[in-house]
Amino acid sequence: MSRTSSPRLQPADPAARRRAVIAVAAATVAGVILIAGQGWYREPVRAWLLDDPGATAARARLLLAGAGALLVTPLLVFAIYTWRLGARVIAGREFPPRDAAVIRDTPIVSGDAAVAQGRGLRAIAIFLAVAGIAITGVLWRLAALLVK
Repeated sequence: MSRTSSPRLQPADPAARRRAVIAVAAATVAGVILIAGQGWYREPVRAWLLDDPGATAARARLLLAGAGALLVTPLLVFAIYTWRLGARVIAGREFPPRDAAVIRDTPIVSGDAAVAQGRGLRAIAIFLAVAGIAITGVLWRLAALLVK
C-alpha cells in the first residue's frame, strides 16, 4: 500500500477574513444606500441638467463621464491588482504567493502549474482592462450620439 502525501496548505489568515467580510458588507451597504437614495438625487440632477438649455449638452457629457468613471474605475483597479498578482505568482512559481493573506486554507500549487495560473491571472487582467476601455469607448460614442 502506497502512502500519498497531502498537499501543502497555506493557512487562512483570520485578519484577512475579517477585512474581506468588512469590505463586502461596506460595499453592500453603499450599494443599498445609492439605490435607495436615487429618488432623492434624481430630480435635483435632472433640474441641474435642464435648467440652462445652452449648457445641457456639456452637462450631459459631464454626467456620462462621471457615470463612466464610476463604472470603469473598479474594473481597472482590479485589472492592475490581478496583473500584479499574476506577476508575483510567475516570479515565485507558487500560488498563492508566500506573502499572500488567504481567507481560507488554500492548497499551494507550485512549479509549472503555478506559472500557468499566473499567466491565467494576467490574461484575466488584460480582459478586464480591455473591457474597461471598451465600456469607455461605448459611453463616449453614446454621449456623441445623444448629446449634440
